[in-house]
Amino acid sequence: MNRARRLAALAELAAIRREAELAALSRASQARRAAEDRVAEIDAARGKARAALAGEDAPALAVAADRFERWALAERAQRNMDLARLTAEWMDQRARAAQAHGQNQVLERLAERARAEARAQAERRRIATQPPDLAAPR
Repeated sequence: MNRARRLAALAELAAIRREAELAALSRASQARRAAEDRVAEIDAARGKARAALAGEDAPALAVAADRFERWALAERAQRNMDLARLTAEWMDQRARAAQAHGQNQVLERLAERARAEARAQAERRRIATQPPDLAAPR
C-alpha cells in the first residue's frame, strides 16, 4: 500500500472516530440540558409554592410549605451534583471531539497532499517515458 492510500485509509478512520466522538458529545449535551431543566423545574415549583402561600396564615400550610421547601432544597442540591458531574463529562467529551476533529483535518490534508504528490510523480513518469516529438516546428 503506497503512502497516499495509507493516509487516505487513516483519514477515513479518523473521520469515523470524529463522527463517533461528535455523537457522544451530542448525547452528553442532551443529558446536561436535561439536568439543567430538572433544576429549573425545581426552582419553578418553589416559586409557585411561595406565590400560592403568600398571605396565608394557616399553621398547617406553613408546616407543609416548610417541608416542601426542605425537600425542594435537598432535591435541588442532588440535581446540582448531577449537573456538575454531567458538565464535567460534557467538557471531557468536548475535548475528545475537538481532538478527533483536529486529527481528522490533519490526516485529510496529509492524504490530499500525498495524492497530489502521487499525481505529479505519475505525470513526471509519463513525460519521461514519452518519446520526443520530432515533428514539432522549430
